[in-house]
Amino acid sequence: MSMSVARILASKGKAVHTIAPHRTLLEAARSLGEKRIGALVVTGADGQVLGILSERDIARARCGRRRTRRRCL
Repeated sequence: MSMSVARILASKGKAVHTIAPHRTLLEAARSLGEKRIGALVVTGADGQVLGILSERDIARARCGRRRTRRRCL
């Protein structure tokens, strides 16, 4: 049985959460946690979509690509 993207989207609701590019990663992480979501759409002053920032992006920026505990603590 295959599931469609439309079915998943229907269950998630229609809210799109955004963040401005000048905001810090800490602000982004707090927003993700408060909203219980995994990604934010990054938008410019004119509302143009600039990209998507995910939890993984923040973890990689903080910890690097190598999986070492010392770099993340």
